[in-house]
Amino acid sequence: TPPSSAPLSGRQFQGATGVNLQQSLAPTLPGVGRPAPPLFSGGAPPAGGPPIPAGGPAVFPTSYQHHFQQHLHQQHHLQQQHQVLEVPDQPNSDPSSSAPVSHRYDEGCFSRLRYEFTCDTDFFSLAEPSGDFVNVIESFAPYSKSTAIFRVLFIGVSSSTLVYKWERANVETWRYTMYLTYLTLLITMAYQIVSFYIMERRANLVQPLPGDRPRLLVRVAWILYSIAAPAGLTVSLSRWFLTDDNEPLTLDDAMMHGGVAATVFLDGLVVGAVPVRAKHLACYVAYIFAFVVWTYLQEHFGIGKGGWPDEYPNGLKEDPLYFIVSWSDNFKGAATIAMYHLLFTPVAFFICWGLSLGVRGKAVGGD
Repeated sequence: TPPSSAPLSGRQFQGATGVNLQQSLAPTLPGVGRPAPPLFSGGAPPAGGPPIPAGGPAVFPTSYQHHFQQHLHQQHHLQQQHQVLEVPDQPNSDPSSSAPVSHRYDEGCFSRLRYEFTCDTDFFSLAEPSGDFVNVIESFAPYSKSTAIFRVLFIGVSSSTLVYKWERANVETWRYTMYLTYLTLLITMAYQIVSFYIMERRANLVQPLPGDRPRLLVRVAWILYSIAAPAGLTVSLSRWFLTDDNEPLTLDDAMMHGGVAATVFLDGLVVGAVPVRAKHLACYVAYIFAFVVWTYLQEHFGIGKGGWPDEYPNGLKEDPLYFIVSWSDNFKGAATIAMYHLLFTPVAFFICWGLSLGVRGKAVGGD
């Protein structure tokens, strides 16, 4: 059978060659990336199979190996699909409904949220309510020259923005990391670098079996995007709607409070299709909550923010990070701003979650 036809079954190939592929191939499927068994690299023949010359060409052609592994993968997919996606019927459910229970979650956004928040879905689940699975390659690193070009461009934009701000600063470099804007920029750059790395080292993009997690670096990029995207949105909106200054707009200010965030959304929504999961909200909430606590500790212990031009002249206690978040001078006002960020956290996150749903279709399905 030519490679372009339908995948061979185990019985068909064993009848033609005498080689028991079920015994030879099945052990390799749970651990993707393990060395191939002797059947493909020379060595002892399988029971009942023809001899394989050591160091010689493989008896089982690579095209047939791919077809049969794909066949076993699909069978495993069908066997586990109900275990992964289905939930038991509720007592008050409509018995006349002919749709499978696993597909009822696909009726709308609220049903999908309930599905993603359920405890039986993994934190890094690739399963979709429709019964399909997220394609790791198409989501995180599509194979094309344009992907590489755009990601190099995005890293260049972020890094040049950071270096430009550092060069113009009148304070120690490390003090930049105390601000939400710069922390978010560093997280954005971390996401861009990890995404570029897994694009180049494509062994990290192996599609796991249904129910399994993707590789570690894919999970790292996933979480970094789930923080960088809503944080960039929060930083941009806070700068343009919460601050009241009459300073003219500069290019570096626009890049720090909107331009860099745009590169994250372009990467996750246009270049790729990162599937933001509802459970990842916990990571972003932890990030914003930790920063709110940091603003209090920074002022309480007098850590200071360096010799900025707008520093208070009293010198008794170093300035707060932001004038509008001064816990010692205006506790109520600082608490109000902190509460705004905490309350806006799920809003910003689910804006990103909703945007990811719009591009999910191009990265769902496939094997």
